[in-house]
Amino acid sequence: MTTKRIILPLLLLILVFNLKGQVATTTSSDVFEYNKYRIPSITGGVGILSFFGDIGTYESEVWPIGKFNTGFQFGIEQRIGSALGVSLNGLLGSLAEIDNRKFRQINFKSDVFQGNLNLIFHFDNGFLLNKTSRLSPYITAGVGYFTFDPYTDKKDKNGLKYYFWPDGSIRDRELDFENPQLGEVIERDYKFETKIDSLNTFKKNALTLPVGIGFNFKFSDKLEANIHATYFFSNTDYIDGYSYKKIKEGKFFTKHNDGYFFSGVSLQYNLGGKSGMRIRNQAYKGVDFSTITKGDADGDKVKDKEDKCPDTPQGVLVDKSGCPLDDDKDGVPNYLDKE
Repeated sequence: MTTKRIILPLLLLILVFNLKGQVATTTSSDVFEYNKYRIPSITGGVGILSFFGDIGTYESEVWPIGKFNTGFQFGIEQRIGSALGVSLNGLLGSLAEIDNRKFRQINFKSDVFQGNLNLIFHFDNGFLLNKTSRLSPYITAGVGYFTFDPYTDKKDKNGLKYYFWPDGSIRDRELDFENPQLGEVIERDYKFETKIDSLNTFKKNALTLPVGIGFNFKFSDKLEANIHATYFFSNTDYIDGYSYKKIKEGKFFTKHNDGYFFSGVSLQYNLGGKSGMRIRNQAYKGVDFSTITKGDADGDKVKDKEDKCPDTPQGVLVDKSGCPLDDDKDGVPNYLDKE
């Protein structure tokens, strides 16, 4: 029931924007045909990265959403026909997760750089949705490569090592059962100063399979906005520096492989798009406006724009308004007046 409540209004919204888009752009499309996607479009945006992996699950098969981190996305896309596009994308950001259960107490943070090549299917292809639709969904899938290097927080801001006591507190020394009163409570600073794999026991790069969905809103033929969400399946279990039972690396879609999710907004600039004014001006391409402003179609030496009688016969004398003379003011011009 909840899903229907979400999907039905969304479909209605797409339909409304589609109708508005048809009305808003009919004039320009009727005047002439041009393809604003004939050359590449460039995009740039910001979003949130969320981690899915071992930390925080404690051998559970439930994947929780990790700590939110900022990511920056950029890319270039070339349309192929009406429906398909090919894009080359980059993503910079950080992944992190914290598990503060007293028997667990592990965490990590890693900067990541992601590059991927995607195939995009656009719904505003003239078959599913009108090409002039203001709002249009799209789906995307591809293959990518990313690098990472996880760090953890093992020392406080003063360089003191954390010791985790059975009562859940963090102290500056190990618990001495004979003198349990010794040991000062210290706080974690989450600076992630310690490299998890200082001995290089696993690779710090992997392949990804990004799968996503998005909505494109067209402000104009030059500028558009995208709201999108992409999940990155990886073939490694070491993004967080920990591996579940040391599983074999290199395979996709194993339930213990790490992955991450990126959702964000971006602006798209169509290099082949034209401003509304330039589109409207195309209707008058080839028209000599100097001839129009200086023209004298009936040859009475009164410009057409000032001529109140534009069809005066050749050789007939006219007044300054371009109308035949009527000396007796009887409403019949001289050249037709027999009296």
